[in-house]
Amino acid sequence: MIIIFGTKNITKNYGVTNKIECPHCHNTEFWHYLKTGLWFTLFWIPIFPLGSSKHFLVCPICNVNIALNGSDREKYRKLAELNQKFTSGKISEEEYRELSNDIQE
Repeated sequence: MIIIFGTKNITKNYGVTNKIECPHCHNTEFWHYLKTGLWFTLFWIPIFPLGSSKHFLVCPICNVNIALNGSDREKYRKLAELNQKFTSGKISEEEYRELSNDIQE
């Protein structure tokens, strides 16, 4: 019997957050919030994470990234979720502005 195992980097894109000027390319765009981590795989199926995940904001133009610390992770995750709800039409513009102001504070 052959058992095939290995590792795989898995990245989750939480979506766009807010407009940030990139220190590298100097474009002002909506940055993406990504979480990446190394997983143990068995027959190419991810089974469990190896070590801790890393969280980043990524420039959509040049792919430069900024690592996020613990308090910023939650703020940007909530902001990305809020942006997804707004763009999919689940909340109104008024609700979006109110909730985004609460997150930004």
